Amino acid sequence: CGRILGLDAPTMIHALGLGGMHTPAPLSHKSVTDASMAKYQMDLAASGAVVSAVLARDGYTGPATILDDNFYARAMARRRFEPSHLTDRLGEQWHLGLTSIKPYPHCRHTNYALDLVQRIVEGEGLRPDEIEAIEVRGFGNYAVHPWNAYVPRNEFEAQFSLPYAVALVAAGVPPGPGWYSKERMQDASLAKLARRATASAHPEVEKRVAASWPEPLREVPTAVTIRARGRSF
Repeated sequence: CGRILGLDAPTMIHALGLGGMHTPAPLSHKSVTDASMAKYQMDLAASGAVVSAVLARDGYTGPATILDDNFYARAMARRRFEPSHLTDRLGEQWHLGLTSIKPYPHCRHTNYALDLVQRIVEGEGLRPDEIEAIEVRGFGNYAVHPWNAYVPRNEFEAQFSLPYAVALVAAGVPPGPGWYSKERMQDASLAKLARRATASAHPEVEKRVAASWPEPLREVPTAVTIRARGRSF
């Protein structure tokens, strides 16, 4: 925002300082495990950044030493400030290229499993009433709330619930806003199908996460087994 506003270097320093003061406390996991419509507080972080740049442009000053000691780092639940996290390969590496597009209106962590469910169901021509069980192995968080919510209470839980999304894909419901309609979320047949889904951690995921940290995973080992017609697919 500061670049768009044409801020010079001294003014940008104040914008960064003000931005630090407007940073939400690091409660991102709280925003996921307890119902909230603002996942990871990105709305407040973004608005705080914009407000900070505008205030700096108009002469408001902020702490110019926001990144010169460990005070801010500790406030953000870090042991110390690491300049290299901000400056390594600055101007050379562009993180926009590490983003991905969601083919489903659902948590990105579940999309790998949903691809496999769709592939099996469509490839084998399975009908929902033929499916006895759907077993998913992938991220370890599949086993905790809200990813394990079998009966989502609201749209927030529904956008994370693996069983609910698996049931939608297995039933052939096209991805889109309709996934979160009141009628769909109260559909008894979908709820029954969701109850047939179970999830556990894939043994390779933790190894990959540890090896790649702090970079995001490029590949997420995921396995899906569907039991139907007396067979396992």
